[in-house]
Amino acid sequence: MIERALQRIRKDEFRKWLVELLVEICRIDTTPSPEVARMRDAEAAVFDILERELKRLPFRDARCQRRPIDPAIARHPAFSKLHFTKTPERPGGLSPEETYAERGNLLYLVDGVREVDGAEVSEGGLALNAHIDVVAPFFPPRVENGVVFGRGTCDDKGNVVAMIGALRAVAETLADEGRTPRVPLTAMIVVEEETGGNGSLSLALDRKLRKRYDTLLVLECCENRIYPANRGAVWYKFEVRAAEHGLNGCLPDRGTRKRRPSDPSRKPAPPVPSAPRADLPRHLGSVRRTSQPHLRSGQFRSAIRLTSEGGRPEVGSGRDRFRGPGVRGTVRRQDSANRPGDRPAEG
Repeated sequence: MIERALQRIRKDEFRKWLVELLVEICRIDTTPSPEVARMRDAEAAVFDILERELKRLPFRDARCQRRPIDPAIARHPAFSKLHFTKTPERPGGLSPEETYAERGNLLYLVDGVREVDGAEVSEGGLALNAHIDVVAPFFPPRVENGVVFGRGTCDDKGNVVAMIGALRAVAETLADEGRTPRVPLTAMIVVEEETGGNGSLSLALDRKLRKRYDTLLVLECCENRIYPANRGAVWYKFEVRAAEHGLNGCLPDRGTRKRRPSDPSRKPAPPVPSAPRADLPRHLGSVRRTSQPHLRSGQFRSAIRLTSEGGRPEVGSGRDRFRGPGVRGTVRRQDSANRPGDRPAEG
């Protein structure tokens, strides 16, 4: 059966369908926005397209559902704070009830057979998970030499299309043989992965849905590798200290500071006048390169490179450092999904 399904995937017609579907959903901007009504409309537009394709699959006993996000997830310790809803006019952001009104995830549910050769099939099933939201800035898709370029083509709309393509290949192959899956299949197409994972969290806490599967495969950009992992977010807290001549003038004027005894080669810097609060620099450094943390048996590794104007990056063990003219920074990794008052690193 596997070889027959693969033969379908290798056909030019199948590839053309995948490309067209990917381009179609990548034309829709699903970046996070403080205007959640725009997010809701964009998500609904993508779900309309995906439902159209899912309803064409020849599975028996299959159906689409749009499962609302339960605002009660805000009480869970893994809930990601809604920082993306904050604006200068609305510094506190929106409540979970306001953020998730009329928003949800798309589910595609395929029921397995109840019995095989007169014996009841054991419990358990397979769930697939991928997300439709993308990081900013948005740019539209294009196809060059058979390759699709555009925001979300890899992370993660490409995996959404891969999921639907795999379901189509399996459904058509089973239909040709008059068969149905032995165990339930659950496809989860979720929102808000990039902002922390609240879309998937809502489904993970759905006890009724949880009974459908005992194996979950999350489709992400992992170079075709499988990582046994736990759901979570790594939060970074930036600690920035001024060097001897201040941080671009953003610290109070303390006059010329003395040289440190440990660094006699440095010349004293001239005094730097105080800067008004409104003139504080907004951009001290940039995240140039990161490695995804992979959680295995409670351990993870991650690395981050930071640079400032004219500075040189340094990456350390356990904590990451950067140096620049007048700037020394330390990034401490925090293992929890959320800590009060912390925000994700921006760069």
